[in-house]
Amino acid sequence: RWRKGEISLLFEPLEDSVKVPCLRINRNDGKAARLSFVIEDALHRVENISEYIPYSESSDLLEMELDGFDVTMTTGLNFNVADRKNGDILKSYKPEDLRFIELLTDKRGTVHKIRYNFLMASDEKFFGMGQRYSHLQYRGQEIINYVYNQYRDQGLRTYMPVPFTLSSMNYGIYADTDMFSAFSFGTKLDDLLAIEISLNRKKQLTELFIFVGEPKDVIQKFAKIAGMPILPPKWTFGLWISSNNWDSQAEVCRQLMLSKKY
Repeated sequence: RWRKGEISLLFEPLEDSVKVPCLRINRNDGKAARLSFVIEDALHRVENISEYIPYSESSDLLEMELDGFDVTMTTGLNFNVADRKNGDILKSYKPEDLRFIELLTDKRGTVHKIRYNFLMASDEKFFGMGQRYSHLQYRGQEIINYVYNQYRDQGLRTYMPVPFTLSSMNYGIYADTDMFSAFSFGTKLDDLLAIEISLNRKKQLTELFIFVGEPKDVIQKFAKIAGMPILPPKWTFGLWISSNNWDSQAEVCRQLMLSKKY
C-alpha cells in the first residue's frame, strides 16, 4: 500500500504471534530513500489501515520519485532505483534465486537479523566502511562492522567501523544502526551484495538509507544523516607521532629531539 511520499509493505504475522513485519520506504528530506523495517502489532495496523491507499489491482508496481531518480517496489519484493537517463543503478537480487529481504526469527516471532540482497553490476566497485587498514576497495570482501581494537596486523578489523558504502554506480548505502552488521561484497555469490543487520530484541526496528548522485553528493547526503564533522582544535593539525613501539624514557626524549630538529 502507499500514501504520498511513502511505500508500505505489510507481511503475514510471524509464527503464531500478532507481530507483523512492515517495510516502509519513504523520502528523507527528498534526498535519500529510507527503508525502515519494523515489527508492529497486527491489531494496531488494522485500526490504522485506512490511512493507506491500496495499490492498483491492475498492477503490483509501487513507485516514488527521489531527487531525480525513480524508486520502485513490487508486491513481490522486487526493489529498483533507476536514473532516468542511464537506467538502473541499484536493484534487488534475482528473485528466482533470493528474496530481497530475509529474516532470522525464533518461534516467538522475534526477529534477530534482517538481510537485504542486492544485485551488483559486473564491474561495480565499493568503497567506504570506516577506517580500514588493508583495503581501499571491497569487492570480494566481507566487511564486519564491529569495534575491535587490535594493536597491529589489523587487516579488515577496526575500532572505527562505519556501515556505509559508496558504489562506483553513483549510489551509497548506510545502515543506521549501532548493532552488529556485515556487508558481503560478492563473497556469498559473485554478484550479490548482502547487507545483514542484527536487531535489538526490545526494539525491533532498523533503517537503511540509500543515497543517489555523484560521489561528492552521496557523501554530503550521508553526512547530513550521520552528522556533519566539527572543525577540530588547532593543535590537532600539528605534529602527530605514533608511540606504539616507544618502550623507554630515553626513546621518547630522542623522538622529541628529532621532531624539533626536522
